[in-house]
Amino acid sequence: MRWHGPGGHLNCLDLGRNPRATGAGGLRPWPRFTCTDHFQPAAWPLNFTVHRPSSNGSPDLPTVTVVIPAWRAAKTIARAVASVLAQTAPALEVLVVNDGSDDASALAQALAPFGQQVTLLHKPNGGAASARNHGIAKAQGHFVTFLDADDTWEPTKLERQLAVFQTHPELGMVGANHFVQEPGQPLAQDCDVDTSLFDRVLRVEQGRSFHTASKFWTGTVMIRRELLLEDRFDEGLSTAEDRDLWFRLLCKAPAFLLSEPLATCVLEPGSLSRTHFDRDMANLLLIIERHRERMGEQEYARNKARTHLRWTALLRAHGRADESLTPAWESMRHAPSAKGAWRVARAMASSMWPASPAATPQSGLHVQLLQSQSELLGLRDEWHALYERCPLATVSTCWEWMRTWWEVFGVGRDLQLLVVRDHGRLVGVAPLLWRELLHLGVGPVRRVEMMASGEPAADEIHTEYLEFLIEPGREGPVCAALWQEIKRLREWDELLLPSVPAAAARMRMALRDAASSPRLRIRERQRPQAVVIGLEPTVDAFVAAQSRKMREDLRRQRRMLEQHGSLHLVRAGSLDELRSLFPVLINLHQALWTSRGEPGCFASAAFTRFHQLVSERLFESGQTHLHVLYVGEQAVAARYGFHRGTRMFEYQSGNDPVFDPRIGLGMVSMQMCMEDAIARGMSEYDMGEGPRPYKLRWRHELRSTFDVEISQRNLRIALVDQLKEGRAALRRWRTSVRTPAAHPVQAAP
Repeated sequence: MRWHGPGGHLNCLDLGRNPRATGAGGLRPWPRFTCTDHFQPAAWPLNFTVHRPSSNGSPDLPTVTVVIPAWRAAKTIARAVASVLAQTAPALEVLVVNDGSDDASALAQALAPFGQQVTLLHKPNGGAASARNHGIAKAQGHFVTFLDADDTWEPTKLERQLAVFQTHPELGMVGANHFVQEPGQPLAQDCDVDTSLFDRVLRVEQGRSFHTASKFWTGTVMIRRELLLEDRFDEGLSTAEDRDLWFRLLCKAPAFLLSEPLATCVLEPGSLSRTHFDRDMANLLLIIERHRERMGEQEYARNKARTHLRWTALLRAHGRADESLTPAWESMRHAPSAKGAWRVARAMASSMWPASPAATPQSGLHVQLLQSQSELLGLRDEWHALYERCPLATVSTCWEWMRTWWEVFGVGRDLQLLVVRDHGRLVGVAPLLWRELLHLGVGPVRRVEMMASGEPAADEIHTEYLEFLIEPGREGPVCAALWQEIKRLREWDELLLPSVPAAAARMRMALRDAASSPRLRIRERQRPQAVVIGLEPTVDAFVAAQSRKMREDLRRQRRMLEQHGSLHLVRAGSLDELRSLFPVLINLHQALWTSRGEPGCFASAAFTRFHQLVSERLFESGQTHLHVLYVGEQAVAARYGFHRGTRMFEYQSGNDPVFDPRIGLGMVSMQMCMEDAIARGMSEYDMGEGPRPYKLRWRHELRSTFDVEISQRNLRIALVDQLKEGRAALRRWRTSVRTPAAHPVQAAP
């Protein structure tokens, strides 16, 4: 994987000449060939014919979209595109995705000689995974394939892979072997191959599925586009995002790996895979942890051991043997062996004479630690200005939310608020705190966590979409600077960031990359997805976008409710109206939940106080909404939440439990709130985490949130992990005992 490395110049753009001649960065030439409409079976082992697209643009065979992400790739992009356009089986389209690079004009100039054969797309910088996903979303071909901007293909790459798909129509993905080349050096075969996987249909096998997925290189992969409708690259991973996707796709459909090298991976200086192996190993471990259930315990342990063993070897090879003890121990723990014990002993000896620490590069950013409430209050104006510069940040990251939370829940916690400035300008805020707690009976565990999280269960406010507030485009350096300060905070065992939105992928990625170390463990857990309902410009268009059954139910429920009296939706338009309507919300919410035998959220005095304060403070900045639905003079439903820009977030609601039970008050009140939102120019209505049936009835999209945990590899955390493992094993055993074994059904005589 090479993403941000520089590359050589292409001296020749004439496709009739040799674009991989020695003058083009020292890359070896490919053989001359002649493009024809049909290939002779004698020259091709499969009975396969390649058809050129017809003149009207409609292909006779399944079509291929080529996606090339580009970031500072103006020097190498022409070489990559030339190898695509020289294919014996031409692609339908070539999409070059400029990932917010600062050389956009040079990139366009480099692509100009190719004319309309290449489509140049532009997007804000988000990394290779984000650029590839953007290309997938625009793809029109039946198949999608990828090429990095500094790599090249062999002329028959697409032809060979289409032939495999024709022979094995059940396949979802086809990869191939590839060459590896240092600029100016001869080609070499990739040494990290498993020849037992070549030239056969590969299916998910217990104990080998992740190993199999890891042998597919992105520059050779071709995938059926329908497989990518639900599964895409994880934009929160800076490396190993391809292996994560290949594993998920392999779990859905068989794959095939050709032994013939069909591409060349150019190992440019400064590439991610060569200079940042810590983050690569940490990301691999994160992926293995994520797919533990799919792998099974044996494969999970084997993959953990292999990855830690590889990390140990890399540390020793790069002169960091003193840091190799932890991965060596983890490797032996997951796969005990005599060799593993020797590696641990060798690492222990090395750790007794640690190398001199490398100097941390200075980013020019200044990080300040604030530990008092007065300092938090004094940050108000700067925080507001930064919040306005972060249009995708949600209400839960604003100063009012954090200030109110600390005022209500801060007792017993130590404020550890980190702020980052660039020449006096606030560019980042990490609202953290420190506390001690018992974790599964083990303690005290010293935790650093986000503000607005970790309340007692009875008072929990369930804040969603928490993240560091960082000026867009500054995530990398700001997170690196923050991490250097987080390491220096008072001693801690774990750092927990709950409910980080998928939209904050760059923040997650930057923090994970900065924290990658063999002495730390990084985990991510996906939470229940949030349900977001897309709003249309008009109410009629919004209703028409719903399913036929939903439209019928909406009309019927509303007519039934109107039979009880005129409907009137009141939205709090002033602070006095908010204060008068808030008790109505509380009463309706509590009445509904107590009728179901539950206490209700507003039974907590702390919960109630927090929302009374924060709703008023956010109302002053125009971010609170509270609607009450009246039938005649009777309040029957209320909905409360927040909004920012054109996004509305629902937080709490309540309905009259003794009103006509035939009527869905929640459905009608929600529809009327959405109509009001449309009238005010809103574009989406966020129902929050938890894909419950009443949310899923609306036309919607699901958005992911993640819990990010970074923990020290120490005795406390090891003991907590063992207790978690034991509890999970007990849960699995109970499930197996309670689930009756399936009895074979005898055939009828």
